[in-house]
Amino acid sequence: MVPSSKSASFWSHLLGRAFHKKCDAEEPGLRPPSPTESFKSSSGKDGHHVFHHLKRQLGFWQLTMLGVGGSIGAGVFSLTGVAAASAGPAVVFSFIFSGIIAAIDALCYSEMASRYPQAGTVFLYNHITFGELPALLGHRDGGRTKCDFDEYQGFDTIASSSEECKDPLRDLPRAILVSLGVCVGIYCVVCLILTGMVPYDMIDLAAPLSSAFAGLGLAWVPAVISLGGVVGLATTLLIGLFAQARIWLGIARDGLLPGFLAEIHPRFKTPFRAQMLCGVLPMCLSAFFNVKLLAELLDVGVILAYGTVCAAVLVQRSTTRVNTTRWLVLLLPACALPFALHKYNVHTGIWAMDTILLLLPIAALVPLVRPGDYPAPAHGVCFACPAVPYLPLAGVVLNVYLGVNLNSAAWLRLAVLWAGLLVHYVWTEHQYFHGNGEKRGRQFGERSGSRRYEGTENGVVPYPPFESLRRRRGVGGGGSGQSQFGGGGGGGGGGGENSSRTPLLDGDDAV
Repeated sequence: MVPSSKSASFWSHLLGRAFHKKCDAEEPGLRPPSPTESFKSSSGKDGHHVFHHLKRQLGFWQLTMLGVGGSIGAGVFSLTGVAAASAGPAVVFSFIFSGIIAAIDALCYSEMASRYPQAGTVFLYNHITFGELPALLGHRDGGRTKCDFDEYQGFDTIASSSEECKDPLRDLPRAILVSLGVCVGIYCVVCLILTGMVPYDMIDLAAPLSSAFAGLGLAWVPAVISLGGVVGLATTLLIGLFAQARIWLGIARDGLLPGFLAEIHPRFKTPFRAQMLCGVLPMCLSAFFNVKLLAELLDVGVILAYGTVCAAVLVQRSTTRVNTTRWLVLLLPACALPFALHKYNVHTGIWAMDTILLLLPIAALVPLVRPGDYPAPAHGVCFACPAVPYLPLAGVVLNVYLGVNLNSAAWLRLAVLWAGLLVHYVWTEHQYFHGNGEKRGRQFGERSGSRRYEGTENGVVPYPPFESLRRRRGVGGGGSGQSQFGGGGGGGGGGGENSSRTPLLDGDDAV
């Protein structure tokens, strides 16, 4: 039976949208907008303008504390004991090794966050780099996880707050790297103290630090440690909810979540509706689902997110983006297969075949190791991750290794979740295609009279998110500093932030 032309055109539309890349030619938040399309403002009761973006108010120290608070929680009182009981004093090397892996991911996050200082983090980076559907499937939900590597999640929180950072180009990379270094140091010091106080084979796994101090006759110390554990747990939960609300804000802006989640509070300049949902939904999940199962699912999501950010750096830097993307897609099974065979100690019994399987990752890596094809971004555009393509490729491979070593049941649950997201995506596009839903991208900015940008406190029309940052550093921006949109005063109409960023944002070569 031949499908109707309407049905055929819908599937063509769906395929085109699924791998459509968000670029500066389409998204007002990613380029200097024109006055007619972006600043649809009205005066409030006090005469101040109302726009629709978060207020930039976080500096270096606030971002650093967010990163440390998002990583150092109750785990420092419990996870360190569990790890030390199995590895003894050598557990320090375990935390250092996991810190090195996290540092690779943090460097990639630093480049992407300073390049695109907007809400959405992983979803935004993947939408720009790989397309809409991969971004929806590749973003992670906020939460806490249990392995050593995932105790360094604070830098993801910093990236989530990039739209609220006063100077992302300077402060985001510094805060990400400093907070990571502080967290590694804290975990290593606590492990050394614990293994110095108690033989590693006698550590109480239920309350390692409290038991260690109680054994020395310091009865008051366990009470202080317990209080610290409660405060630390509350801190990590609050910061996780803080970050997740901003991820949902970015997704809602693209029309893949209900538009009300993109609304900004007129006074506090925060995504208050998304924040409220982030408080209610985890409570419901924890009430009706096994927390251990949720933690395993979050483990997979975290590793998947970190790996895709490393891959996004490669594609954004590459001069041959289509080929780079294709080789990255081939790299994943090429690495996962030998890692899985090693995990389950499976051999073919044929020496030549086993050797070929072991060499698969190298064969997939060779076409990607072309240093000349990954030029660094222009000075002042964003933080430049060093040693590209080597560090991002190492991040991809190491995250594949960590993912393979997770519980296979967690991947099965993630596949079920992906199936649900795919159904949601098809339904959303079907509603839009047949005219039953809001136009994609219009939920944010034109829905119910909402505004596209959030104004400053004194009612002055602000620079768009990127333009204000570049203009302070003198990047782009033809003409005088009084021009709002980078091409204004002084006859510099063709200059500005967009012209310096076009090679980094073009979305022409869709895969």
